[in-house]
Amino acid sequence: MRAGPHTRVWPPPVAVGPTRHFTGRSSAIHAVNTAIDRLGPHATVALCVGESGTGKSYAAALLHCVGPLRHLPLTWLRCGPDLEPAALPATLVTAGTGAYCLEEVAELTPRAQSVVVGGLDAGSRGGNSN
Repeated sequence: MRAGPHTRVWPPPVAVGPTRHFTGRSSAIHAVNTAIDRLGPHATVALCVGESGTGKSYAAALLHCVGPLRHLPLTWLRCGPDLEPAALPATLVTAGTGAYCLEEVAELTPRAQSVVVGGLDAGSRGGNSN
């Protein structure tokens, strides 16, 4: 599987520890770890939100490690403002099958967001996004 200019294939940009949890003793860390344990084995779609540096990518990697698609590759798709809508179908096809972590989706135009959703939806039905 080849990664395009806006994609990275597993391993994630963060290292997943052997405990597959966030480290810490605060109630907030406990709540996040509990949510990952509870939702991870069943989640096919998850939305991780938060400020920069709060661990969204790590949470996505943890969810993938315990999720139903863990046996498939995890592809990180950076959806920054420089990603053109016309390039999205090819980027998704190049990334292949498996799980996706979409980064910076809010930076995309509404049209580009629609193309991403359409491409992922087509892929989930076994089709392609062209």
